Amino acid sequence: MVLREDRPAQRRAVIIGSLLLLALVAVCSWLFGRWSVLADLTVDGGSLRGMLQADALVAENRSLREELAIYRDGGDVARQVEERVRVENLQMQERVAELEEALAYYRRVAVPDRSGKGLRIERLEVNSSGRPQAWTLSLLLLRTGETDAAVEGRLEGVLVADGPHGRVELPLAQVLPAGRQAFSVRYADDIRADLHLPAGLVPVRLNLVAVISAPRPDRIEKSWPARQGVKSQEVPANAGQG
Repeated sequence: MVLREDRPAQRRAVIIGSLLLLALVAVCSWLFGRWSVLADLTVDGGSLRGMLQADALVAENRSLREELAIYRDGGDVARQVEERVRVENLQMQERVAELEEALAYYRRVAVPDRSGKGLRIERLEVNSSGRPQAWTLSLLLLRTGETDAAVEGRLEGVLVADGPHGRVELPLAQVLPAGRQAFSVRYADDIRADLHLPAGLVPVRLNLVAVISAPRPDRIEKSWPARQGVKSQEVPANAGQG
C-alpha cells in the first residue's frame, strides 16, 4: 500500500482553475452569440432596417384596409340613394302617366271641344276687391282637344262701366296690366288680375276676346254681364241714366 501526500492547496488550485475555465467558456459563448445576432441583423444591407420597413408596410396596409372599408360603405350608401331615386322616378313617371290619362278623359268627356278651337273660357267674372277703384278679373282658360300643344295668345276686349257722367267703354288694355294680357295654356290657366278703373266708375259688362296666335290663329269671345249687388259708394244712384 502506497501512501500519497495530501496537498490541499493543489486541490483548491485545480478547483479554482476549473471554475475560471467554465466562466471563460460561458463569456465566450455569450460574446459569440451576440456577435452572431448582430451579424444576422446586418446581413444584405441590414435586416434590422428591413424589419422596421416591414412593420411600416403592415401599418400602411392596415390603414389602406380601413380606407377601403370606408369607401365600400360609402359606395353602398350611394347605391342605396341611387336605387331610391330610381324607384321614386319610376313612381313619378307612373303618376304623370295617370294624370295625363285622366286629363285626356276630362277633355273628351267633361270639356268636349265643340268649337274645335282648342281653348275654352270656362269662367269669366269681375268682382269688387273691397278697395276703392279696385276690381278683380277672374278668368279660367281650359285647353281642349286631343293634342298637348300649348295654346298661346293675348286677351283683348272692352270693359263697359257706369260713372257720374254716364256709361263709358274702356279698352281692356287700358285697365289690365300689360303683363297679364298674354296667356299660354297647356292644360288650364286660372288667371286673377287687378283691373284699375278711373275714379267713380263701376264695371257693368266685359266683352272679352281671347285672341289665339298658336298653334293656329283664332279667337274666342265671352261676355260677363252686370251682377246684382256690385255697387260702389262713389257712384250716384242715377248714374248712367239719360
